[in-house]
Amino acid sequence: MTGTRTPYSLADAPVEVQLIGPEDIEASGARDVAELLEREGGVYASRESGRGTSIQIQGLSSEHVLVLVNGRRMIGRINGAIDLSRFHIADIERVEIVKGPSSALYGGDALGGVVNIITRRGADGEPGGVVTLRGDSEGNGDAFARADLVADSVSASVSAGYSRLAGFDLDDSTFAEDGVSGESSFGSLSGRWQASEGFDLGFDASYSLDDTERRDGGTGGKQYATYKQIEEVRVGVQPRIHFDDSSLTLDMYYNRYADQFLQDQLGSTENTIDEETVNELLFGGGQWDVSPGWLNTLPGQHTLSLGAEFQLERLDADRLGQSAERDR
Repeated sequence: MTGTRTPYSLADAPVEVQLIGPEDIEASGARDVAELLEREGGVYASRESGRGTSIQIQGLSSEHVLVLVNGRRMIGRINGAIDLSRFHIADIERVEIVKGPSSALYGGDALGGVVNIITRRGADGEPGGVVTLRGDSEGNGDAFARADLVADSVSASVSAGYSRLAGFDLDDSTFAEDGVSGESSFGSLSGRWQASEGFDLGFDASYSLDDTERRDGGTGGKQYATYKQIEEVRVGVQPRIHFDDSSLTLDMYYNRYADQFLQDQLGSTENTIDEETVNELLFGGGQWDVSPGWLNTLPGQHTLSLGAEFQLERLDADRLGQSAERDR
C-alpha cells in the first residue's frame, strides 16, 4: 500500500489512497499514464510543448509530486517534471494515488502527493498469455503481447509492445500541429523465484524507446520542428526472507534515463535548442516488518516496520553545462 509502505486492504488503510484498478484502466481507453490521470479528480495533467506531460496534485507543482514504479523512485525530471506519457498503459496493473503530504515516508519531493504505478509482476496462477491489437483509419495503432510462465518454483511474465501515434491538425491554414506523432517500443520481464519456504527472490527488467515529433508555431510567425527521444532501462532484484513473526525485504535496482531533445527553428538557428540529458540512479534498501506477540494483545492488527534506503544519483545534462552527483 503506497500510503503506508506495508500491506493493507483499501478499506482498512489508515491513509486514503485513490485506486485506479484494472477495470478502470481498460475502460479508460488511455494509451499512457498521462492520459489516464487526466480523468482523475484533484489531479491536473499539464502538457508542455515537446516535453510531454507533467502532473500537479491539489495545486502543488510537479516537483512536489513523487512518481514511483512498483514503489521505486523514478528519475528523468526535466524542469522539475517527470514525463508521464513515457509509461505505457498496456503493462500496468493499477495506479495508486496519495493526495497530500507523504514526506515522512518518501522525502521532501512527496509534499504534494505520490503516484505509484504498479506493473504486472509475474504470472498469477495458471500459465497463459494475451495479444492485443488496436488501430484506426488515421494511422494510430498499438500491438501488445504478454506471456505468463509458471514452473515448479518460478513464475514470470514476459511482455513486449509497439505503439504508433499519428499527428493531427485541426487547422490546415497554420503550420502548428495539434497532436504529437511518434513511435514507441517497450519490453519487460518480471517474476519471482520461491527458493524455499523462508526465502524468495523477485526480479524485473524493462526497456523502452520513445520517439516523438511535432510542429509548433511561435511569435512573429516563427516555426519550430520539435523532436524528442527517450530511452530508459530498469533492472532490479528483491530478495525476501521470512521468519516466524517477521520478514526482511531487500531491494536493489538500477535505472538509466536518456533524453534527447531538439527544437529546430526552421529557416534560422537563432532559437534552436539541442539538449541531451542522461540521468542514472543506483538504489539499495531494506525493510523489516515484525509482528511480535505483545502487539497482538492490543486491539486491532499491528505491524512494526523499520527501514533504511540509500541511493546514488548522477545527472549529465547539456542545459546545466556540467555533471553532478548526489546521494540520499
